[in-house]
Amino acid sequence: MKDYYYGACLYPEHWNKEVFIRDVQHMKQLNMNVTRIGEFIWSLLEPEEGKYDFQILIDSLNILKEYEMNVIVGIPTPTPPRWMTYKNDDRLVKNEFNQTLIHGSRQHVCTNNAFFRKKANQLASKIAEVIRDYDHIIGIQLDNEFKAHTDLCICDSCVKLWGKWLEREYKDIERLNDAWGTNIWSESYRSFEEVVPPATTPFLHNLSLKNAYRKFTEEQLVEFVGEQVEAIREHCIFPITHNSALGFNIDNYRIFDQLDFASFDTYASSDNYSAYTLNLDFWRNMKSNGDFMLLETSTSHGGHSNSYGIPHPENYLQTEVFLNYAAGSRTFNYWHFRRHRNGCEQPHSAVVTPVGEPDISYRDVKKAGSLFTEIKPLLEKSTFERPDVAVIYSDRAKRYFLNEPSKNYDYRSEMTKLYTSLLNKGITVDVIPEQNDFLKYNCIFVPYLHHVSEDLLEKITHFVNQGGTCIIGPMTGDRTEEHSWPSENGLSKLGKWLGINNFIQTEAKGIDIYGKAFGENEKLSGLSSFLTPPKNSNILGVGTSGITKNRVYSFEKSIEKGKVIYLGAVAEDLFSSIQWNRLIDTYLIKHNEQIELEIEVGIVKYIRKTVDGKTQIWMANMQADRKKYNLKNSHQIIWTNHKDNFSSNELNPFECRIIELDKEEIKLQT
Repeated sequence: MKDYYYGACLYPEHWNKEVFIRDVQHMKQLNMNVTRIGEFIWSLLEPEEGKYDFQILIDSLNILKEYEMNVIVGIPTPTPPRWMTYKNDDRLVKNEFNQTLIHGSRQHVCTNNAFFRKKANQLASKIAEVIRDYDHIIGIQLDNEFKAHTDLCICDSCVKLWGKWLEREYKDIERLNDAWGTNIWSESYRSFEEVVPPATTPFLHNLSLKNAYRKFTEEQLVEFVGEQVEAIREHCIFPITHNSALGFNIDNYRIFDQLDFASFDTYASSDNYSAYTLNLDFWRNMKSNGDFMLLETSTSHGGHSNSYGIPHPENYLQTEVFLNYAAGSRTFNYWHFRRHRNGCEQPHSAVVTPVGEPDISYRDVKKAGSLFTEIKPLLEKSTFERPDVAVIYSDRAKRYFLNEPSKNYDYRSEMTKLYTSLLNKGITVDVIPEQNDFLKYNCIFVPYLHHVSEDLLEKITHFVNQGGTCIIGPMTGDRTEEHSWPSENGLSKLGKWLGINNFIQTEAKGIDIYGKAFGENEKLSGLSSFLTPPKNSNILGVGTSGITKNRVYSFEKSIEKGKVIYLGAVAEDLFSSIQWNRLIDTYLIKHNEQIELEIEVGIVKYIRKTVDGKTQIWMANMQADRKKYNLKNSHQIIWTNHKDNFSSNELNPFECRIIELDKEEIKLQT
């Protein structure tokens, strides 16, 4: 991917050709150069089974080519036509509550159904054949937000495949029984065909069964993606992607491993801006080539018939656009250009209203287009500079939280809080899948990862042996691959490597459990672990009350050239915790970028390096009041979107600024 793109989604199926042309012309006036089309138009392309009509796609592509608009073409598999399911309820998704999800929305057909797979792959192949000669197409998007509206399916197709999958996975039924511990409650099975799916049961399912079914579901979707890629590759070589999001229960790494670049959607509100930057810092690391796009976000607010969103403050949008490109993304794309007149998403903001007049955030969209045009030359002459600290974000880890949800835990929420606490300290991090290369970093954080696989432990061990600092926990390493307790040492092979003993766990939230670390006694929270630390370790945290009094929950241990910090528990409020802040100051700050910069909460910054070797700081104030920063390195302000009203060492509300350091002799931050 060589260019930068700014645009919005178009829906020619909703409007006549004259309106479509006016919208394309309008987009060009707003400095837009890309659009996405086609992700929901299956019923128009194949109005009856086996009868295809691609005229709307051809006409739309020809118009967009005439106006020199780059295009991402969607494969419309999330919206199968009514003929597919009429009198064929067996093709519909059946959720874990035995509810059949009928036609009328999207993602209502099970992607494991053989007939659906056949028709979906035929459709992808035919679309690829139709579009292959258009030189303004920059990518193909598979489906739309896999699992956005569904999770587990227990339809007949899935149940049949489930037994076959189990047989491939476990080979022998007694091996499954042993791995799952099915002697509990007489759950044992005599054959793979007998194994039930996790449908509604009087109490709760075995965690190992739930974990296996989620893994099965993930792998079946990965298989479908592979089939779609193969069908497209028969006819064209356009780069292929998918627009995913952190809220969906899928294996993103394995899906994108088959695709050419990563893409994502986010509708984070302005008061939750860290959720927006978390997406940037995660999707940047999904592919080794670093290519990623933001394919859907709102101009002002999301919305549907059950939820009316709150608009962004005026000028906030510019900070999202600016930071998107600063963080390495190649594309910022709105959903959508013209607001829908029909359907359930009428309240969702857009660039223009259904009658084509400026929508609520039109002025900001116009300003953002000007901002894009101004910073594009600077983007082309610089590259994103990788930070020294990485935090692991794992879809596999999320699976364990979904299996064992409890009322207190949500993986994405816990990870967002941890990430936000680092962002508030001015620490830029890469958020990475566990499969990525650790040796690019000086410090790796491994939180909320219940099962540490042998492969991951080997990577951690090698990273530490080579001189890296690894922070492990909280809630890390305390379960097996089958989602059970380890049979020896409460942290299994991780615990053996660390040299711990006498591992215990207790829920700390809601009861008065206190611990002292870094000189501060604070209330602990969450599923907390206590243990006997290894010899020759430095004890950091000790329980000070109740059943955990004098029990260790945190320690530091030097191993080979590096060190490990184990966190069995954390304070109740990370944002106000002195313990947590001193942990960050001790182990993470010194690994942050080698720039003497202090920033107030609300400022987000990324480092870029110019083609001639100069260091740039791209920063934005994402809040509605002025924010200060203190940069000790000699520097100059080379660009701001507040040209008529700006001051050094202070950012106006929603101001974006690019600073260039005068010297490359940068001192280590202390």
